[in-house]
Amino acid sequence: MTLISSILGEYTYHFVILVCQIPFILFCMLLYARNLEKKDHYPIRLTLFLMVNIVIFFLLAVLRTHYETLSTRLFSYVFLYLIMLVMLFYCYRDSKINILLTWCAATATEDLASRLFTFLVAAVGHVHYETISLFPDYNEARDWGIYIGFRITFCLLFFLLFRKPKCLEADRESIRRITGLSVFLAVWLIFFQGFSREFMRESDALYYILNGCGMTISMAVLTFRSGVLSQNEYRREIAMMDKLLKEEQKQYDSIKENMEIVNMRCHDLKHQLEDLSYKLTKEEVAQLQDAIRIYDNSIKTGNEVLDVVIYEKQLIFEKEGIRFTCLADGSLLNFMKTPHVYSLFNNALGNALEAVRKLPDPEKKIIDLRLAKAGSFAEITVTNYFDGTLPEGSATTKSDKAHHGLGMKSMIYTAGLYGGTLETQADGEVFELTCRIPLPASE
Repeated sequence: MTLISSILGEYTYHFVILVCQIPFILFCMLLYARNLEKKDHYPIRLTLFLMVNIVIFFLLAVLRTHYETLSTRLFSYVFLYLIMLVMLFYCYRDSKINILLTWCAATATEDLASRLFTFLVAAVGHVHYETISLFPDYNEARDWGIYIGFRITFCLLFFLLFRKPKCLEADRESIRRITGLSVFLAVWLIFFQGFSREFMRESDALYYILNGCGMTISMAVLTFRSGVLSQNEYRREIAMMDKLLKEEQKQYDSIKENMEIVNMRCHDLKHQLEDLSYKLTKEEVAQLQDAIRIYDNSIKTGNEVLDVVIYEKQLIFEKEGIRFTCLADGSLLNFMKTPHVYSLFNNALGNALEAVRKLPDPEKKIIDLRLAKAGSFAEITVTNYFDGTLPEGSATTKSDKAHHGLGMKSMIYTAGLYGGTLETQADGEVFELTCRIPLPASE
């Protein structure tokens, strides 16, 4: 400090006050910006930015030394936070939305940690704007160590509490809310933040009221930011599921059309085979009949959509030597929409198929499908052997606790549309998926 005073002279006090804020706000910015895409020569950009800031803060110190007015103090407060927004745009090439969210979170976190420490200083009976010490006597090394450690620790705690992955793709609603949050925070920094720091000295009661309001606002900013990100992710997943259902509807229509054509051809071939059987050997007739049987031996469940899914999968099962057993009352699901039934069973049987494909033992290449009434629910159960690797998004208990795996997400989403649940359970080498969907009162 003595060295700085000898260099800066009368400007030392204000310069130190301003510069001491940089490490904490910068620390918060770098924490929340950890997942942002950095620009080329990032270390050089960051270093250059800090060097320019030091020069600017010296000029601000000169200004405040000669013109210590409310407007100059407000300007320095605002500049400290807004210059960090400039730093994010200068050092990162990520989307504007992610940069604004980073700035909002970092600013609110730093302010919250700062206010908590001054609150603690006031709580032990000291004048919060005159000292950073929590003890009756002042010890520079001890008190600065506690001050720095406290603020860094609480910045980390709030970061861990409110951290969220960056917004990969923001919808219009999220963009509107994030922009509104940023404008609100900027206005708050200019007016409330600056004025509160000036008038908190008037009385202890006023200090506690203003500081409490400041902490509440900062916490609200962090909470609102987390809510915006969570809701945006939820809406994005819903849009993805809806898009997937539309694609599966097209897939179902195509398969159904092909199935009808194949069934017509098989019917014609059976009659033609009867007419030509005398010209063929018994082995040739048997081979042709077996080929027709693969396409003609479809399971009828009472639900046309489920029949199409099973028909499609049976062809694959037959080709790959997978034994498939089915006992299903498809009529239970006639109240469900076509794309929902198709999506649910297509994903369930598709996951089972992927699991048994990996098994070297042909005796374990078995898939079993059950659909029956269980109380007031339609209970769907798909059972198969597996190699110990669970499908993405599944767990040994309830799968809706997981948020990975598009197929599993799609099934959870589809079941949820009807108030249903989806669970998975692994027992040794056996994997079981169970979906329960409430039946309408008429069922």
